[in-house]
Amino acid sequence: MMDYYREYKEIGFRVQYSRSSLTPNQLAFFAQPYEDIVDKETRDFSELYLVHGRVESELSLRVGFKGFLFDMSEDLHSRLGLLYKMVLIEYKNTHLKKI
Repeated sequence: MMDYYREYKEIGFRVQYSRSSLTPNQLAFFAQPYEDIVDKETRDFSELYLVHGRVESELSLRVGFKGFLFDMSEDLHSRLGLLYKMVLIEYKNTHLKKI
């Protein structure tokens, strides 16, 4: 298992990516908006992150939301769309190059 983080300051998200040798075609991710990061001690606890999911192929992105009830602003909605694009780019950069 290999975990690593990306900071997407332009859209205000911290994302943890996780790759497993058992599922090489899959890239899991956990994303937290910067405004929901409470402190430095808990910022790496992906189980507290708002959005989680996995990419199984270039066209297959599965997403879940922690608790299913959260404050949605127009800004957060737009940033979630940009996060979708960033996650697919990360998948292409880390998985498709190895094929």
